Amino acid sequence: MFRMIVVVAVMMFSLMMSAQEKNAPAEKKDEPKIPEWISKIELKGDFRLRYQYQGASKETEDDGEVDTLDRSRVRYRMRLGVGATISDWVKVNFGLASGSATTTITPAQITSGKKISIPLGNDPRSTNQTFEGFFSRKPLWVDYAYGEIMPYKGISLIGGKMKNPIFTTEQLVWDSDITPEGGAVALNFDLPKSTMLFFNGGVFVLDEVKAPTNDDGSLDKSWNDPVMAFAQLGTGVKNSLTDTRIAFAYYHPVRLQYEVFNASTPEGQTVANYVAGHVNYRAFNIELASNWFFAKKYSAGVFGEFVMNTSPLESKYLGDIADEKFAFLAGIKGGTKDLKNLGDFQISALYREFQALAWFPVFTDADCLEGTPNISSVKASASAAIFKNTFLTATYIYSFTANEDVSGTEESDSPETVREHLVQVDISAKF
Repeated sequence: MFRMIVVVAVMMFSLMMSAQEKNAPAEKKDEPKIPEWISKIELKGDFRLRYQYQGASKETEDDGEVDTLDRSRVRYRMRLGVGATISDWVKVNFGLASGSATTTITPAQITSGKKISIPLGNDPRSTNQTFEGFFSRKPLWVDYAYGEIMPYKGISLIGGKMKNPIFTTEQLVWDSDITPEGGAVALNFDLPKSTMLFFNGGVFVLDEVKAPTNDDGSLDKSWNDPVMAFAQLGTGVKNSLTDTRIAFAYYHPVRLQYEVFNASTPEGQTVANYVAGHVNYRAFNIELASNWFFAKKYSAGVFGEFVMNTSPLESKYLGDIADEKFAFLAGIKGGTKDLKNLGDFQISALYREFQALAWFPVFTDADCLEGTPNISSVKASASAAIFKNTFLTATYIYSFTANEDVSGTEESDSPETVREHLVQVDISAKF
């Protein structure tokens, strides 16, 4: 009997203690803290899968029309960017991007029909990688790496391999993949009545001359690297009804002559060939974009670009093309303001003319006959979002040209007309 009473007492005591533990307030566990440096880092990127068809033909008075290119390929583009806020004044940015190691599509191939390979790892105008090489590993390049100091609101000092600080509306002067190297200052000021004033200026380093010499063979100790100074002044209006901007820029390259004997890249060699033919590219540029907003989410607008080579070019060296010194572009666009959610769409169309000596052929849009000068192009594009931050894009570009020899004094006895059809179908996702 005594044993039973003890057992019952122990069981009751255990039940009471268990109930007390359940009713006791739960102890707060230490939640893991996110390191402060993680909150100062911004990560973004995008992936694009593309089908591309490229067909070209050459027509002469002697031989008629001959196909020089008929190519279909699948390509991808991957970009990853990181921005780190070091302090209230300092920010560091760097980005990685895909890109082929070599290419077999060159302006020379399009006009001759011959297969010509050139190294492409240093191509400033392409982050595309073609599916090729029996599943070989594909390269990843440094797309940009620069620091930014912001001592006051609206003032930025930039140095490194940077995202292009120059305001552009399309790709007549600057291909959108180009990330210049050098130093720049960007000033942005808000004025009354939703108006703005902005300035971009600086110096881009185009190449390095490693071992320059004087005419007598002695070492030239002065700084001979080709560089380009630039300045852009613009103004605009931005409010709930419109975003309209216009900007004027001047580009002044110097020491390009040293590329003639020191070029180490396809781009440098192209510039060297023009410089050897007594060509320079001091240029005046106008950028214009005007968008109007309506029904909360829709917009329509016009845009244009103009560039003129102001360098003195002599006909005794260049013949009649010495006067072919300007390029322009004009276009329209419309659709939703953003391309983020299902139902969003954007369309655009433009016409483009690029005379023979208007601007650096290695900086303009590579999709227009591989950036060949002395061409006219028509471009149409349409995009539609299919998921959140995922969209389809279809683009068609028709380019045609009458080639003339820059290095000669007379036109060819049988001028060439080159035509190219370019079709691109993309699916892109951003994060």
